Amino acid sequence: MHPILTQRRRLFLYLLVFLQACWVLVELLRRVSPGGGEPVPRFDLFLAVAPLLLVHAFSCLASFYLCRALPLGESRDELVAVAAFGSAALASAGMVAVGFPWITTLVALEAVAPGVRHTYEGGLVVLFVFAAMLYILSLVVHYLFLALEQSRQAETRAFEARILAREAELQALRAQVDPHFLFNSLNSIAGLVGTEPKGARRMCARLAAFLRRTMQLGAEHRIALDDELALAEDYLSVEKVRFGDRLDVRREIDEETRRLRVPPLVLQPLVENSVRHGIAQLVEGGHVRLRAERRGERLRLEVRNDCDAERRAKPGGVGLDNVARRLRAAWGDEARLEVQDSGDEYSVRLTMPVEQPGQAEDMEEPT
Repeated sequence: MHPILTQRRRLFLYLLVFLQACWVLVELLRRVSPGGGEPVPRFDLFLAVAPLLLVHAFSCLASFYLCRALPLGESRDELVAVAAFGSAALASAGMVAVGFPWITTLVALEAVAPGVRHTYEGGLVVLFVFAAMLYILSLVVHYLFLALEQSRQAETRAFEARILAREAELQALRAQVDPHFLFNSLNSIAGLVGTEPKGARRMCARLAAFLRRTMQLGAEHRIALDDELALAEDYLSVEKVRFGDRLDVRREIDEETRRLRVPPLVLQPLVENSVRHGIAQLVEGGHVRLRAERRGERLRLEVRNDCDAERRAKPGGVGLDNVARRLRAAWGDEARLEVQDSGDEYSVRLTMPVEQPGQAEDMEEPT
């Protein structure tokens, strides 16, 4: 259906424009009226031509479908020109032809002055040209409307493509988390099987509980930071079986940050790295420090750990790269990951926009 016909208000305004154009036509006809004497009354002439022009208004609406059938840039220019001027001539000639019996009826009923017919017949060229110009103008407006609509649709498709690409990237990145963690955990269990079988069994039990929680929360778009911290604590409890007193965990968590929303499994890979590349390389162990604070509209998370200043391998790898890419895909430049390496201490700091409970549901990732 034509966009103007979908709303009464639009149709009313459209017909109002043609009624205004009718007064212009009335003045033109009075000026070109042949012969001397007094021109016919304006109202009589308006009563005669207004219905004709309103009928012509619907003919102009039909040009919308011609524009859709012959889109610019996809149809030959010659064909568009012939169709445009041909349809304008037909619509205008039809309006002029319908005018003869209409005005004859009005004069016979004495609804208008007899001179209206004489004025109408003397202004046929003006009527035809005026109606044709209105039709051509409607074609131009419709082509502009279709161009704007195509532009809007192209922008919408481009935006949807970016969203789908971002969601696909997020889904792929999140799919890397579980295998990466499982690989590290199984390595830890393997290290205990020969030396401490009971510890390996306890670690397997805690690992199973952790994986259940991971599967539940990992499918969410956003989770409370408190839940993310609980995941990190579960992982640390698993590693605590292996390292014992060598692993010392310290926490500085602002209570107001616990309800804020974060992507699932965004903190836990950093905790893995702190243990695997930090504490595991120190004979006497060391500290892992977890910190969360809110600064204005930014949430700052930090994982800091002791490490061997003479280590060869640098922390990072899949886990750190995964987190950085997930933050960039979710918030672009509004989120960042910063790394500081002082030799004997390594820290990773995440900064992201604050999201309150219920705020993130508007933009769900695929699950």
